[in-house]
Amino acid sequence: MAPKAFVLADSEDGLLDRLDPGINTVPYLLTLNAVIQSSFNLRSKKVPAALQPDGRIWARILDFTSSFDKYQIRYVPGEMRQLMDLTIHIGRCLGDMAQVVIFPLQAAMHRIDDTVGTFTSLHLDYVRLIHETGMYSEALSIVSQPIHSFPPLPLKAADREFGADGRTFWSNFASSRDYILQTGLSDKIKPADVYEYFLLAGMVYLALEDYKNASLNFEHVITAPNIGSPHVFMLEAYQKWLLCQCLANGHSPAAPSTTNSTALKHLQNAAKPYTALASIFKSGDRARLFAEIDVGQSVWTNDGNWGLVDQLARHLDRFHILNLQKCYSALPLSFVAHGLNRSSSDTKRFIEMLISTNQLNAETQMPPNTSASEPVLRLYPETRISGPLARTELQQLEALKAQTGRTEKIAGFVRAANLRASVTKEYLQFEAKAKKDEASGRGGPSNMADVLPGGGPPMDGFGHAVDDDDEDLMADG
Repeated sequence: MAPKAFVLADSEDGLLDRLDPGINTVPYLLTLNAVIQSSFNLRSKKVPAALQPDGRIWARILDFTSSFDKYQIRYVPGEMRQLMDLTIHIGRCLGDMAQVVIFPLQAAMHRIDDTVGTFTSLHLDYVRLIHETGMYSEALSIVSQPIHSFPPLPLKAADREFGADGRTFWSNFASSRDYILQTGLSDKIKPADVYEYFLLAGMVYLALEDYKNASLNFEHVITAPNIGSPHVFMLEAYQKWLLCQCLANGHSPAAPSTTNSTALKHLQNAAKPYTALASIFKSGDRARLFAEIDVGQSVWTNDGNWGLVDQLARHLDRFHILNLQKCYSALPLSFVAHGLNRSSSDTKRFIEMLISTNQLNAETQMPPNTSASEPVLRLYPETRISGPLARTELQQLEALKAQTGRTEKIAGFVRAANLRASVTKEYLQFEAKAKKDEASGRGGPSNMADVLPGGGPPMDGFGHAVDDDDEDLMADG
């Protein structure tokens, strides 16, 4: 049927009205794509009324993305990706209203994979759109979910399970990892896509001032497997990781032990201004910190990190008080004000702000049974077993249950990953050689690369051999 015929059929009593997206997923999707393409000139940025947020066809998109059958969609992956691309394109053409596209994308990603934990090209499209629209809080629906799998390369025909009509039984794949790339619901994933996703996810948390989770996402980029020099995204992530660690913990620790040693040397050499800045921040020397920030202003600005560096200056006083918390349980407010080089009234307002935003477990109070007029800052443990931020036993129990649930969930993903690794060709070669060497009295290979010719092909971290063209190094940035 021609696209114009679809438009004619799609009246109030038309074809889409007669189809249920949850039951008739395939015909509904085909019809919906044709209707959108017939109603909207993709070369034009003018979105017709029917495709705007209160339009009739837009309502169809929302209905479909929230209710389609996740098994049927595996048989029309190209059409599903086309709908997602059309939806993103419409959003970008809507300008100030582009944020409405976030919701159908979220719904579709959760239906395709309820864990949202198998990385796809749609993850990258989504987080890019988040930054374009500024809908940072909405991003948590996706970026807060742990990425537990990367799609493997498509199966060979001999390894697939076919039906009588010669088509693959995609519905038999229980794990999202096994069918997402196989069916074509995602483009082929390159290492640079993963680096960019975690970098942008970390920047989402920066916008929300959640420096702990931001540094965790930047750490994923820094520790990613790579060959030769680090990717340009790794350098940007390393710079931001150093600053985020200061904002989250008051200092920047050593790089994670899993970081590639060669890449780390390049990163440390290229980020010396940030390392020096982190060292001064840890010392708490206000004068040196402000001087260093001023001297390196062009560096921070050119790297796009001026906002983060400015936060260092703002958070220095907070860590001064947190350090006092380690030594004192109570002290005069004037003593704190002197250390911060602020007036007592300004210090009191600053402390009350920290308490109200749950950044400091403390309270200001007048000393009991004394005639002193000066208030006292009473500090309580960061563990929050007492003080104004103390949690009840029920709250602690609920937090423990939630943490246990997250741990068990991740442990299941780890077991599945270990199982997949144990049946790979490289691992079986490694085990065979180790047993052979053990039987002959020689030491076995120390790692799997030892059993592969020339140390084995370069790997991208997903278990795939890397082509030189796929790896954009810092020198190409």
